[in-house]
Amino acid sequence: MDSVRYRLLRKGSVGLAIAAGWLDRLAKASDPLGGLRLTTKQKKLIRTNESLHRAYEQVDRCFILACGPSINKMDLVRLKGEFCLSVSNFFVHDAFRAIRPKFHLFAPSHHPITEAQFNSWLQDLESNLKDNTETEVMMSVTDARIVAANNRFPENKCRYYVTNHGFPAGMTDPFNFSKPIPKVQTVAHAAMYLAMYIGIRKIYLVGFDHDMILHLDQYKHFYEADKSKLVQSGYNEWGEHRDLEVIGAHYKNMWQIYKQVKEVANQSGTEIVNVTPGSLLNVFPRESFEDILARKQPTTL
Repeated sequence: MDSVRYRLLRKGSVGLAIAAGWLDRLAKASDPLGGLRLTTKQKKLIRTNESLHRAYEQVDRCFILACGPSINKMDLVRLKGEFCLSVSNFFVHDAFRAIRPKFHLFAPSHHPITEAQFNSWLQDLESNLKDNTETEVMMSVTDARIVAANNRFPENKCRYYVTNHGFPAGMTDPFNFSKPIPKVQTVAHAAMYLAMYIGIRKIYLVGFDHDMILHLDQYKHFYEADKSKLVQSGYNEWGEHRDLEVIGAHYKNMWQIYKQVKEVANQSGTEIVNVTPGSLLNVFPRESFEDILARKQPTTL
């Protein structure tokens, strides 16, 4: 209960308290940023994403490229010419420069990652974007100041998003990147939100192994630890999270979000397929990566 209604109720003004509550709900409904405390500049940055809404609905299919070790068994160079989104440290993959993903996404920087470590990571992406002005970078608006302070990505368009709490009940279009998007447990969630927002109707998940729970204290990605600028600068991705109860809670939250994504996808007629061999992610139907590539030629953009 907000302080205004509380004071009114204490004074016995029940009717006024109800009115105050109604006005509060009206204000929230009319606030496109959901009441988040953002600066004017941050709001402007987010609203530029309006131009992305259904901007690529003519694209037949999209591959989202994550960092699971299974992709070492896949010939990803074959994705050259396909519409792709990549996430996190995928840019160290040998095929990154050939694929030239349309968007590369980062999760919001968070403890224990320091600002210096995050900037080093962005610098590494920047070096891998050499001679590639096609890939747009997308990250949390809370990290925009790090980009600006270090003059990152002068040759590439950098976009921003902001996350809010959960999936609003009854919302038919929750993945509006010009407003707060639902929370994410992994940057892969944000990539799926974006693919649906820009109008993609067939989404294929690559490198979505999600099997770290089977490999406690191990570094399980397609690349070795020395390929990660975060690790080189002292970051430990396991940190203090070695308790299976804590890890299990993270998995539960991650799976719940995937199920909510699937529900929205079903409502909008979007097909999401997991083509990651050996993946623990069992929310979406599975198909063979080879079969998908053999099915048809990529759409010419």
